[in-house]
Amino acid sequence: MNIYQLPEKKSLSESISLCTIDDIEIIRINHPKVQAAVSLHGGHLISFKPAGKKEVIFLSKKAIFSSSKAIRGGTPVCFPWFGKVASPSHGFARNSTWDLDTYTENTDTVTLTLTLKDNTQTQKLWPHAFHNQIVFTFGNDLDIKLTTTNTDTTPWAFSGALHTYFDIAASDQVAIYGAGRKYMDSTRDGKLCLNPKSKVTIDGEVDRIYYEQNNHLVIDDVAANRKLDVELTGANSTVIWCPSAQQSASMGDMADDSYKTMVCVESCIRSDKPVTVQPGESYVLGQSVRTEK
Repeated sequence: MNIYQLPEKKSLSESISLCTIDDIEIIRINHPKVQAAVSLHGGHLISFKPAGKKEVIFLSKKAIFSSSKAIRGGTPVCFPWFGKVASPSHGFARNSTWDLDTYTENTDTVTLTLTLKDNTQTQKLWPHAFHNQIVFTFGNDLDIKLTTTNTDTTPWAFSGALHTYFDIAASDQVAIYGAGRKYMDSTRDGKLCLNPKSKVTIDGEVDRIYYEQNNHLVIDDVAANRKLDVELTGANSTVIWCPSAQQSASMGDMADDSYKTMVCVESCIRSDKPVTVQPGESYVLGQSVRTEK
């Protein structure tokens, strides 16, 4: 599926249009400096391709675009919890419909602002009032900022993540720098480990939460001869995930070989170390990506 060749449903500006995939509305950007696409279902980035460069974001070839299911790939927004600490897994934001609030463009960038606030359905799952604003800025670089505001009368705590899937030429050749040494290994029943190396490599399933609060990581996509500089804002940990061949084949919305061309590097607030937000206050979780050869 080529998102940029889908029929246009509505033009919003010179570079921004609305299209649909199945029953999901997609905001699509065709700009001289960048192509990008964001699903209103989940407030979910599904493509980012600077002009003259390779796609940065992995989207599963078998991704299901349905209001009842999170999209496989892209940047799912995990909120108000991370992981399987409650149902649904990773919270309800990635399965909710976000509103397109504003959009602007200039000669270098396009900016989209989407919002999600509490409603009857979210209150059943998490009984707090909130306002989420996610701002995507697209150009030569990618910038994502999720601002969470407590609109309630009492404090509440949350966890979450910007769960970005990166498109990689060959995951078994990738090297990730800057995650730190101490991590929790989900493939070993949550065992706490120390990485003796200065880099993370992919050799089979990797599912780790790195506990050090590092703000700058580098994904060396060796087979593509490029590096992705990843800056984290507001995170207290970094998640690195790549499924095994068996896991990839077992998931209905992943191709059997998907594990070969993706790796997740996530800006994360851990569920065991949530952020408390006072009434009227806000917290920003962000992720920026710069591509270079």
